[in-house]
Amino acid sequence: MKTFHKSIRIFTGILFIIIGVSKLNLLPNATNSPHLFTPEGFAFIQAIVSNGYMFSVIGVFLILCGIAFVMNRYVALAAVILVPITLNFALFHVFLGLREFSLREFISYVPLVLNLYIIHREKSKYASLLKP
Repeated sequence: MKTFHKSIRIFTGILFIIIGVSKLNLLPNATNSPHLFTPEGFAFIQAIVSNGYMFSVIGVFLILCGIAFVMNRYVALAAVILVPITLNFALFHVFLGLREFSLREFISYVPLVLNLYIIHREKSKYASLLKP
């Protein structure tokens, strides 16, 4: 079981690194593909792209936290830092995503699920923060 959890942590880290690199426009991304979004969703993505810094900041955080997952350093902190990002990925697809169910829509929830799994595995490290 320990190998399974380690594999999930490393896979999650690599996934976040890849997503982060794509946010920095070093890999192909969907920001210039209006056919992949609803009109409202594409307008939202274009607003984020046009401000010039948001995708870069998200990308840097994803890369740093992904490296933390892969290196097994500060995993609990990295998982908490990524909650707003992964939650917004999922909520974007809930409210602004395509209305029909597709594999692409399903895959958009994977980062949130993996991050919540990592948080669950690291819950003992949060105990002192959650004491009354």
